[in-house]
Amino acid sequence: MNNILIDTNLLIYAIDEDSKYYNSVQKILYDESNNLFTTSKNISEFLSVITRYPGKSISLKSKFSRSNFIVHFS
Repeated sequence: MNNILIDTNLLIYAIDEDSKYYNSVQKILYDESNNLFTTSKNISEFLSVITRYPGKSISLKSKFSRSNFIVHFS
């Protein structure tokens, strides 16, 4: 298993289909051999960015609301 910290940029690229990093990030996120981690700071920054993303905020917000992000707290 690979332990990977998902930072703010990866969270954003995960929902921005126009990003050149979108496909690479999708592979990381859906690879079952990866243990993915993030921090409350990353989530806070992510929410701040997607609500202010110039010209894309509506499409990014709707994409996020339809995504399958599951957050486990331990």
